[in-house]
Amino acid sequence: MEYQEVTVLIIDQCRSATLVLSELDKTNKEQDPSTKKHMTDKVTESISKWEEKSAEILEEHELIIELELFSSRQVNIVEKTGWDKTLNNYWLYLNKKRKILLEIVQAIESKKSGIELISITLDDIDNFSAIHAVKPEDVTDYTNSAFLEDDVEECFLEAIGEPYKEADSGSETRDLFTDKLLINGKRLGTAVMFKGRGVKSPLSIDKCGSKGNQLLKLAKNNAAECFIVQHVNKIEPDVKEMLIDSVLTNTRFAKVYVCFIDGVDTARLLRSMRKDLAELKDK
Repeated sequence: MEYQEVTVLIIDQCRSATLVLSELDKTNKEQDPSTKKHMTDKVTESISKWEEKSAEILEEHELIIELELFSSRQVNIVEKTGWDKTLNNYWLYLNKKRKILLEIVQAIESKKSGIELISITLDDIDNFSAIHAVKPEDVTDYTNSAFLEDDVEECFLEAIGEPYKEADSGSETRDLFTDKLLINGKRLGTAVMFKGRGVKSPLSIDKCGSKGNQLLKLAKNNAAECFIVQHVNKIEPDVKEMLIDSVLTNTRFAKVYVCFIDGVDTARLLRSMRKDLAELKDK
């Protein structure tokens, strides 16, 4: 599915809850016992499915604290005049869950407000000033899934003067975290995700882990002020949108940077570091 900002998904759930609350009201007013039982069973199932979907949205976007709050089952029972006791409890329970989701949305949006997000390219980063001499047309034969991830990462480390390469693991939240990146002379904590020719197609969300969880994990690096996604081919717009939304949701900084290095800029970087592109392509 095309990525939607988590607040949009949550607001949709709040609207769905309002519709179910309306169904509860209709069920309570029903006079025929048989029909009322049928309606009660149906609305109970709707509540269960709604709660399950809401929890999935929070979990998929790694809103763990919010999920724990949402999962709380404590409800202050207040008897509504003229209401069946069971339906009254359902109404109070669902309405509380709906309010929790609204509070989560408000908290996310409040956190986003005032954050300055700046999109940059390799040409804007001090460490890669040599890239200015390499034009896109100089590397046209090497822009479509030409290079191994390790070769790109090693070149990147060399360019920024980072001596420490992170070990690969299934639990990693990035391929590299460094404080050696310079933008306008300032060193920035930077989280990077590298993709080599193991992904031969353009980079889409489904190539970034299950439902894009690699992008979500990358954005969770709260010590980072700059976030970089690199690929040896095209980077699809939905990847960019997902990372930007996730960074805005999670960052603790007032100003953050995002940078996307596609196949053209990857080849330009390697050429600027005097790498033999034909040799690397044939490895």
